[in-house]
Amino acid sequence: FLANHMSFVTAHDQTGKQRHYFLAGQVGENEHTGNIKDNYEWDAMNETWIKRNDMPVTRGHAASSTRAIGCGFIIAGGSTNEFGKTNDVSYYDIPTDSWTTIGEIPIPINTPVCDIAGGYFYCESGWVTGSYSYRIKIEV
Repeated sequence: FLANHMSFVTAHDQTGKQRHYFLAGQVGENEHTGNIKDNYEWDAMNETWIKRNDMPVTRGHAASSTRAIGCGFIIAGGSTNEFGKTNDVSYYDIPTDSWTTIGEIPIPINTPVCDIAGGYFYCESGWVTGSYSYRIKIEV
């Protein structure tokens, strides 16, 4: 599992146990075809990587848009292959090891900065001209 521009999040499962996830990223310096959709959990107790279900889309440059909530985490936007951008907002559910698309940013952005407050997932800016702001009501 070698990547850069990847995302990391610590989330809690249904028992309250902390789980550490390393997601996506870009292989080497190849922005053109190198973005991946891998999802790995680090098992610190056994010092091993556990492969989990892949994200719905390839993406890199989404570290600032990956946030823990409930028994999982949200990831939004990011770089895709062919120098593209995605508007996907996805939730990963730890107990079921599954992904759900919970929304779309109105325009694809590759480096959003997002956070959770007051029941909303907020995303700001990204690789676009002018300022940009987005929020989605979350219930997970």
